Amino acid sequence: MTSPEAHERSISLPGHGWVGLAIMVGGEALLYLGVHLIAVYFTAIMWTGYILFVDGLIWARTGSSLLKNRPREWPMLALISILGWLLFEVYNIRLLNWGYVGM
Repeated sequence: MTSPEAHERSISLPGHGWVGLAIMVGGEALLYLGVHLIAVYFTAIMWTGYILFVDGLIWARTGSSLLKNRPREWPMLALISILGWLLFEVYNIRLLNWGYVGM
């Protein structure tokens, strides 16, 4: 059985969750409108929005959030994620396995 506090948490999304949702919706709208800067950085923009939104959903469901509960750890996690992405980009320079259309 769910406690009333847990039920109330599952309804309310924290601010960073709403910001993430706004980033994703805004990014899609601006891409549709043909904003070049959004098209160039679309993956990074949407990924940022997704992380904020999903972390907000997790907090709403469980009361635990990496951004809220571990504010000193998530910058390192973000750095590791970026470095991992760049590693694959460096491999691609040599292997030429994929390319970006319209870049």
